[in-house]
Amino acid sequence: HELRSLLLEGAEVRSLRVFFYPVFRGASVDTCILIASKGRRVGAADRIDVVRSTAPGQSTASGIEQDRWEAHPRKEFFLPGDEGADALVQRIRGRSFPLGDVATAYFGIQTHDRARFVRAARERACDKPVVDGVHVQRYDLLPGTEFVEFQASAIKSGGKATVHEAARIGVRQIGRTPVATMIPAGIYALNTIYNIHFIRPTPLRLEFVLGVLLSSTCQWFWLHHFYDQKKTFPKVKKEALLSMPIPLLDLGIPGDRARHDALVALVEKMLALVPRLRTARGEIERVTLQNAVTATDQQIDAAVHGLFGLGPEDVAVVEAGARAG
Repeated sequence: HELRSLLLEGAEVRSLRVFFYPVFRGASVDTCILIASKGRRVGAADRIDVVRSTAPGQSTASGIEQDRWEAHPRKEFFLPGDEGADALVQRIRGRSFPLGDVATAYFGIQTHDRARFVRAARERACDKPVVDGVHVQRYDLLPGTEFVEFQASAIKSGGKATVHEAARIGVRQIGRTPVATMIPAGIYALNTIYNIHFIRPTPLRLEFVLGVLLSSTCQWFWLHHFYDQKKTFPKVKKEALLSMPIPLLDLGIPGDRARHDALVALVEKMLALVPRLRTARGEIERVTLQNAVTATDQQIDAAVHGLFGLGPEDVAVVEAGARAG
């Protein structure tokens, strides 16, 4: 954030070329070329040439005004999309606040030696049941089969017990879009999971936040704004998570309270349905539960569309983009 702010204030960005394929052999890194000149000219148009390179010899060009990067709350160098999509992003931002205003995403436990301190059976009183990213599914938490030795000599980072001893949202670190569910209090998380929990007083429920994050609106927003374009192991970044839009509500107003509570009820329904679908035995039971999950998912999407004030054209953009992603 500080480096981007310094660059935008003290230089004119001329060109940005982003590579969506491996540039350096044997290295999995994000690569771009940014060309800028020192100093800002008063009254300059400051239009930046943006080139997307999808493969050697295959590129597309567009442009974006530097002022739009400067206006971003975190000074992000986002790429231009079509005008309708960019306008929709601005409307969503105008009716929301960043998740990071009320919550943080605490990274899970990293031990000094996983082979030594994470084990298949509880051997010590300090051993805690633990899950990692593979256990986090959309509205579902697969049963963990391991225990982590939770004491200072074993923990390198992520060892704040108060986080793990409270219910929170768990978000898998790897994914094209955030994959998340609720993690019950007392289930500890390894460092392939972000633990979202409130750090400031708020009347919002975590289930409300979960429903917003997993909605088609926020899936579209993520793909448009934060997806790192990696074909293998795309990462969910903490800063991006905390920049996700949460609808502005005043829960002292009965209508806003009702909309909040309705979304929470739908999310609680999904959290009950999805594990049942996973363990369904017969085909009739599976089909019945799948239909219920699909219908509830659609209701959540519709509720979030309404919370962001999306019209029919906006919904069409979101649904088409989410399906394409």
